[in-house]
Amino acid sequence: MTAIKYSLLGISAYLLFLIWQLPINHVLARMPSLPVQIKIYGAQGSIIDGNAALIEKDPWRFEKITWSLYKWQLFKGRLEFISLFNNLDQSTARIRAGINLLLRPYLSRSRARLPLNALEPLWRPLPINLSGWLNIKLDYLNWSAHDLSTKGQVNIDDLMWENNLFGNFLINLDTATIKNNNNSQQVITGQINDKNGPLQINGEIQLDISGNWKINGTIMPRPDTQLNIKHLFNFLGSPNAEGRYQFAFNGRIPIK
Repeated sequence: MTAIKYSLLGISAYLLFLIWQLPINHVLARMPSLPVQIKIYGAQGSIIDGNAALIEKDPWRFEKITWSLYKWQLFKGRLEFISLFNNLDQSTARIRAGINLLLRPYLSRSRARLPLNALEPLWRPLPINLSGWLNIKLDYLNWSAHDLSTKGQVNIDDLMWENNLFGNFLINLDTATIKNNNNSQQVITGQINDKNGPLQINGEIQLDISGNWKINGTIMPRPDTQLNIKHLFNFLGSPNAEGRYQFAFNGRIPIK
């Protein structure tokens, strides 16, 4: 019986190896549709090692994409890929994404540089039009109903609003447990701090497993801030006695 088990295991591994080596363009041609409305153009190579000219997931697009299987992670019971893309707008990313034996997805040691306005669909409820750059550094991100956790940083560089430069900001990412109606829930949190620009800001972002986010805190122009910048915050109402404007917004990331 032991010999039969090992033989079946070997045959299964060999068949899996053959499937992984299938040309990616042949696989895509025979799939009736892709999940979450993804469109792939100019795909070459295999399932575990290939590239594509363009991948679109409305409203985003990723250009010059490559992916490869991180084979050493198989010995740890993980199916992990390393993927890179380089867009013409100078946004780039190097992402390590995988799934473990419990079928829980994760990211590890991932980096990305993205234009801020490319993420506009995430904050459509906000009455603002922002531009600048996001430099994202994730040590890890576990995303499942059983394990929602992360550690990392997001630097917002050259933030602009209504053609006014607001400087640079730092968001430290972590995980917290909040209680709501006697129920506990894990959320990703981000502490927002300024880097001595024209605005003094203290705020927090929260994101739950369903993609619901909220942001709240206070913002105060520094004494030497230009008057036209100070007037931009009138939509927040009147400042408190210390000159701080309070803000609170919420929305939902279109995960599906």
